[in-house]
Amino acid sequence: MRTGKEWIEAIPYIGPSLIVLGIIAVFPILYAMAGSLSDWHLHRASSRTLVGLRNYFELFGDPRFLSSLSVTLLFTALSVLATMGFGFLLALLIQKPFRGKNLIRALLTIPMIMTPVVSALAWKVFFFEADIGLINWLLGGLGIRGPAWVATSPSAFFAVVLVDVWFMTPFVMLIMDAALAGLPREPLDAA
Repeated sequence: MRTGKEWIEAIPYIGPSLIVLGIIAVFPILYAMAGSLSDWHLHRASSRTLVGLRNYFELFGDPRFLSSLSVTLLFTALSVLATMGFGFLLALLIQKPFRGKNLIRALLTIPMIMTPVVSALAWKVFFFEADIGLINWLLGGLGIRGPAWVATSPSAFFAVVLVDVWFMTPFVMLIMDAALAGLPREPLDAA
């Protein structure tokens, strides 16, 4: 446990970092919170009227906001649960020693190192395209007419969730792999 004297001696070292953190993080947050309590338009920046919580009452009374909030919460829940589940399963699979383990691990991390724009375009063109996409081609082979994946609301939502899970699962896999590597082998082998 540090004494008061040690904390005082540390101030010259951590002080500049705290000042920078205050300027680039704390001040904008407080400024945005203060701005949210006023009626303020960018084209009339000089006229600012304090309205209190009225903006929040309007926001939570707007059905479009509530719909957006529910979609965001559903997206977050589905993405996080699927990403954590698949990441954990992949981490368990690559824990066991086997030939080509490092190659498999490297191949599994490819989605993580691709830029989001490139991976989104690749998914749209190669998988979700209504006429030439792989998913609709496979469904057509089964005699099922595939939908236009990104053209309708429900299928577009799940397409975005799928791409997000594909993109983030390697990161979770690497974190879980490192965590599992630090555990004793006996309980893992017994499980």
